[in-house]
Amino acid sequence: MSQEECARLWESVPYVKVYRIATWNTRSWNNKAQEILIELNHKTIDICAISETKKKGQGIIPYQDYIMFYSGVPREARAKEGVGLVLHKKYENSIEEFKFISERILMVSLKMKSDTLYIFSVYAPEDCKPKTEQDLFYETLQDHLDRIPASKSVLILGDLNARIGNDMVYGMKQRSNEDVTNENRTMFTQFCADNELRINNTFFQHKTQYKITWQNTRGQQSTIEYRVK
Repeated sequence: MSQEECARLWESVPYVKVYRIATWNTRSWNNKAQEILIELNHKTIDICAISETKKKGQGIIPYQDYIMFYSGVPREARAKEGVGLVLHKKYENSIEEFKFISERILMVSLKMKSDTLYIFSVYAPEDCKPKTEQDLFYETLQDHLDRIPASKSVLILGDLNARIGNDMVYGMKQRSNEDVTNENRTMFTQFCADNELRINNTFFQHKTQYKITWQNTRGQQSTIEYRVK
């Protein structure tokens, strides 16, 4: 094949844009912002959902390379919960809409090349929380999901506090996950099934240590953060 033929063949290959997307339960944003942003920059992350920011109020903060959207408890309340979404500044002109829904849910929509992508950053109630709080979280998330046209793309990122096991559910989850479950599993997987969402973590094979998204100094560990589309 000649050089000219190779060039024409290369030009005919569709361009594929790769986005580096992450989730991170930081257990507070306060006094950690620069450390977190340096790490995101080092890993060349484009979009990162932040859980448990413990940042009060709602707003947008511009940094050198990133933009931080955050939604938390009222300023007069005790610092707890809180969600954020950190976007690289190269997407600043792509932002179409943002909603500070609650201290556990926020949404940002981005105009991509040929579509609008709706990104939810979420922090689900822990297993020990009352069922009424669990119900309210999923009802609120469902309400805002229902407002998005079915033809649009949706990405849900964050700490779902659900351990969903490694059994396979066709089209929704595969076996590449830990084999442990908890009570939150039912509500999370039912929500995904009702909305025909795929739990992306479970579709990629990793060594056990790379499946873990949470651990403590006592050696306890689990997979509770997910990327759902």
